[in-house]
Amino acid sequence: MLESVENKKRFSELENDSFVMENESLIVEKLRSCVEESRVAEARKLVSGISPGISVRIDNWRRVLAEPKVTVGNPGTDEGLREDSIWLENNALKYQGKWVALKKGTLIGSHESRIELHRSLEQSDKLAGVMFVRL
Repeated sequence: MLESVENKKRFSELENDSFVMENESLIVEKLRSCVEESRVAEARKLVSGISPGISVRIDNWRRVLAEPKVTVGNPGTDEGLREDSIWLENNALKYQGKWVALKKGTLIGSHESRIELHRSLEQSDKLAGVMFVRL
């Protein structure tokens, strides 16, 4: 008995696969129209009922429609960017023609050559987290 249920399930899956292959363009068009009309949940439901691997085009939609995954990581590198911007607004004219190294709104160093400024900061162990700007 269990064997016949499994066979029916396999037949149903094969039947579904054949339907998908024969109607791929219509399914893709339906997915596209759902997304264009902001019916993303409906598009996700449609694609979730289709086995992966039947159609590359539908698998691409599956990837696009997948729920976003959020990962928490280290803080971004924009830390201190607001402070650096304020420093630049207030002091740019004083350092025109030079490279400046800023960190969280504080001038770490300046030089006509970025390479020399970089070397100097590296030697004094002040390079980490510095933003270089040419004025």
